[in-house]
Amino acid sequence: MDRIGHILPRVLKRRGLLHHAVASSAVEFTQIWITEHLPAVSGDLRAQFLKETVVIIYSDSSIAAQECHLVMEDLTASLRKEYGNSAISGCRIVRSD
Repeated sequence: MDRIGHILPRVLKRRGLLHHAVASSAVEFTQIWITEHLPAVSGDLRAQFLKETVVIIYSDSSIAAQECHLVMEDLTASLRKEYGNSAISGCRIVRSD
């Protein structure tokens, strides 16, 4: 018997929804990672969307952006471990003014 974890990606791919599902999951994963690893500035950081293979993170303050930039390699490594190198190439911080 097939497990849902094996069936779901095939069905999503067949329907053309696999990229959307991965993008949504990666954004949620990023937001949780930020909350766990940067609790002091997590309120100023919001993972918004996956543009091609780059996770876009909006920052409300320059301090939060700097703190996030310091841990960007660890975040990217965690995302690549979870979703694979082909799905995630990196992260980008954008100031939201």
